[in-house]
Order: sequence, then C-alpha cells, then structure tokens
Amino acid sequence: MDIVFIGIPLAILTNHQLFTDFNKMKGVNMEKHILIADDEPSIRKSIAYILSSYGYKVSQAEDGEEALSLILTKQKQEDSIDLLVTDNQMPNMSGIELIHELDKKRISLPTVVVSGSLDVELMNKLLLHGCSYIIEKPFNINELLQKVNIAMEQQKVIIEDNILCHPQLVS
Repeated sequence: MDIVFIGIPLAILTNHQLFTDFNKMKGVNMEKHILIADDEPSIRKSIAYILSSYGYKVSQAEDGEEALSLILTKQKQEDSIDLLVTDNQMPNMSGIELIHELDKKRISLPTVVVSGSLDVELMNKLLLHGCSYIIEKPFNINELLQKVNIAMEQQKVIIEDNILCHPQLVS
C-alpha cells in the first residue's frame, strides 16, 4: 500500500486502485470544468493535478472571494464552472460563506467540501446551503473522484430534466 504525502497524508491507496480507476476515467471528462478553492497551495495543487490527470479542466482559487469572482466571471463566458471543490477554513471567505453567496445569487453549482475540521452543526449548514458532498481530510483519492463523478452525473440529470421540461429554453 502506498501513502501519498502532500503536506498532510492526502490519500492512501494501492497502485492497482490508482491505475485501474485512472484507465477507466482518463479522457472521459475533458469538457468538465472544476474549480478548486483551498488556501493551502500544496493541497490545492495536488487536487488540481489529480483531477486534471483524470481529464478534467481545472481552475484554482486561493480563497472563497477569488473562487466567487472566478465563478461569476466564468458564468458570463462559455467556459463556466461545472463543479466546485472547496476547503471550508480559508481567509477572506470560508467555504460555507462561499456556498451561501452562491445560494444567495441563485447559482446552482455542485459542490464538494473537503475539510480537516468538521462537526455536525457545520455539516448541516453546508448541506442546507446546497453542498453536494463533504469529505474529511485526509481523504482517499478514490473517494474524491467518486464524489466528483456522482455530483457531475447528478448535475447532468438536472440539466437534461430541465431541457425536457422546458424545451423553449434551448435555442
């Protein structure tokens, strides 16, 4: 069993798990754009590297304010963000504050919160404001990839349902 250390033990998995999952997913996600918000550069860059290795387009933000700005900017372009992976404890704007701002602006974005300090009250607040999944640090790479893929699939179903129910919106 290999342990991948990036600042903190980021993930524990076997080489077989990593390469089996990698071969199944590589190249499948090229058009999907994920924003990673984390104030710890080593964690942010590691998650970005892993997700880009699996075929996702990845952007990075150092805190919630930068993430919100990127989401709003990209929303006006054809390169919008499809999923947010965020830490909760960040300077300027925390993950929960970021999710709350997105909720207030009626921006529906699947969100995976990755945090080293979670309690029941915080988890309830995150879920109440639209967080899709919560993962505690240190985490398994496969768990992150699974949550990202499930959140992407759920968003795809929502979009397809909206198109079927409101075909006039597609023109």
